[in-house]
Amino acid sequence: MKKALTSLMALAVLLVLSFCCQAVADTIVGSSNGENCYPFSCGGSDGLRVFQQVYSSSAFPGPITFDMVTFFKSSGGPMDTNSYVVSFSTTSKPVMGLDLFDYANNVGPDEQFFGSYALSGDMPDTLVLNGNAFNYNPANGNLLMTVQLGSIQVTPSNYQSFFQADYTGIVTSRIWYLGQNPTEENDIGGLVTGFNGNEPIIPEPSTIALLGLGLAATVLAARCHRIR
Repeated sequence: MKKALTSLMALAVLLVLSFCCQAVADTIVGSSNGENCYPFSCGGSDGLRVFQQVYSSSAFPGPITFDMVTFFKSSGGPMDTNSYVVSFSTTSKPVMGLDLFDYANNVGPDEQFFGSYALSGDMPDTLVLNGNAFNYNPANGNLLMTVQLGSIQVTPSNYQSFFQADYTGIVTSRIWYLGQNPTEENDIGGLVTGFNGNEPIIPEPSTIALLGLGLAATVLAARCHRIR
């Protein structure tokens, strides 16, 4: 009987702790209403050197620590063979308001290297990039992704594969540098992006109350057993 009560207490404690831990969360930013191949499919074909995409803080339900980002195929075909260095930071720049002439001005002080990737072959249904975890809090500003390409593509892909893109310019926008030249304007057509990781879960007060009652009942039962 004592072992059973101890197990019940342990279970109750684990239930309470489970609500204080992190839960896996998937946040997708952007709606698929068009398609684009920058930067991962045809950027090198155009001499792309640096690509930046900003995501509105309003698209995130709360703080998130993500270590995986996902891009979604719109129409398949071969991608450029190239290497890509991806980093993330919080930025004070708004959607449709990135600095066109100095991309470094868009980068926040918390910039973090996410990962380096060698891509080639046919575009997968989902392009998944696993990297170093980045802690993002929407209360501090928008999210910025910076992608630097390793080389200009020798054999162009001729725009044969495209990712899902959002052309509303509401929750995301982009700029790019071809060699030393920036695009002439902030551009819509940012890639629809999934952010996968952990976000803190805060239980409802009623849930906390029920868990507390359950734990109290378990403790009381254990005390009554000892009195006997």
